[in-house]
Amino acid sequence: MNFKINFKNLNSFCVKFLLLFFTIFIGTIHLAAQEKIISGVISDSDSVPLPGVNVFIKGTNIGTATDFDGNYSIAASKGDILIFSFVGFSNREFVVGDQNNIDISMESDYANLDEVVITGYGSTAKKDLVSSISQIKGEDLANQPVARLDNMLQGRAAGVNVVASSGEPGAPAVIRVRGMSSINGNNNPLYVIDGFIAGTDFNLTDLNVNDIESIEILKDASSLAIYGTRGAAGVIIVNTKTGKSGKEGKVNVSINHYTSFQQVYNYPEMASVNDWADYWNEAATLIPGVSGFGENDPTQATPIGDISAIPEVDWQDLITRDGRIDNTDINISGNTGKTNYFISYNRFNQEGIIEGSGLERNSIRLNFDTKVNDKLRAGVRLALTDRRQEVNKVNFNQVYFNILPIRQIFDSSGNYTAVNPISGTTQRNPVSDINHRIRHRFVTNILANAYAEYDILPDLTLRTSV
Repeated sequence: MNFKINFKNLNSFCVKFLLLFFTIFIGTIHLAAQEKIISGVISDSDSVPLPGVNVFIKGTNIGTATDFDGNYSIAASKGDILIFSFVGFSNREFVVGDQNNIDISMESDYANLDEVVITGYGSTAKKDLVSSISQIKGEDLANQPVARLDNMLQGRAAGVNVVASSGEPGAPAVIRVRGMSSINGNNNPLYVIDGFIAGTDFNLTDLNVNDIESIEILKDASSLAIYGTRGAAGVIIVNTKTGKSGKEGKVNVSINHYTSFQQVYNYPEMASVNDWADYWNEAATLIPGVSGFGENDPTQATPIGDISAIPEVDWQDLITRDGRIDNTDINISGNTGKTNYFISYNRFNQEGIIEGSGLERNSIRLNFDTKVNDKLRAGVRLALTDRRQEVNKVNFNQVYFNILPIRQIFDSSGNYTAVNPISGTTQRNPVSDINHRIRHRFVTNILANAYAEYDILPDLTLRTSV
């Protein structure tokens, strides 16, 4: 066999390859040459260096932060946009040009610093706040497909731990502010709703999320002092919405509705009838006086017969379902010149993932504020909540640890089975419990509060509430 190499074509290929290589190489060098190190100092309006300011290139993940003296350095190219951001200051943007040094002066974000925060003693601007208080705005909670206020507090406030007490619809969550404050005492925070002290056992599920204006969580001694020992485990202050001052006679109507579903995704894998019988027979060889399964073992309390002929019952599937959630919220707000008003109605209906469990909640809120004269103001807060819970009727421990896979739902007479097929002892039937046990909880809550404010001096206001 003869091989023939065309050196002319080979030389042409090598030349093209080398040209392509050098083109890419030179282009890379050119691009690298365009990138340079930008450095500078970031300070506030009083020329005080700011440590920890974030500096990054817009549209990328490339960034850095200033050191203790406000110095920074970052690799960037001409035309890149540098963004400088820091808590309490307005963001700054700067386009990289021919310069290598960029000093930035940051301006305070007064719009955020002047936000009013409710404290135990009244209200103060955020910039003047010295106590440990976390604030959550109602606009961050509204119009989200979560109807439980306690669940929405998760991850929104530092030092606040929210854990579900159970999966039962309407069950209150366990809320801890900065951990446990007492080994034997009450560790629940104190709830204050529109100035009304609702106690430490108040259920946040009674509040409509879309009614919330703001939530303040008081966490340190200085902010909690006014509440005494009742606030030892923290205080959660909830303020609901009021009608906004705007165009006189204008009425705002808002209607929101959503439907969602919840389901169980991971069921524990249970032993089949045959697997369970094999385990039983293996154990029977190790335990004196215990017989295994044959086709018809007379030593058992109830003859089982042929194990393989017994149909399997999926008890998990029988007692669970896809739970539907419907939430409808209607509110009307406005003003009539001297009077602001906010009226809302909410209906929440939740089917539990366990058959026979659920929650239905209806709530009405009426908030009125009026200006009697230049010095006197008054208002009323009224909330009515009707909560109806269908409590879980099934003990899951029974399903997973007590009910045998060979047990059937009905006996030969069509009645619910009520005994253990092995021991012959009485044992509850989960399907029968769901259909026949009645466990309801009815709760009606009324929160009413009226207040009056009188301006004694320009900076001195007398307020009373009942």
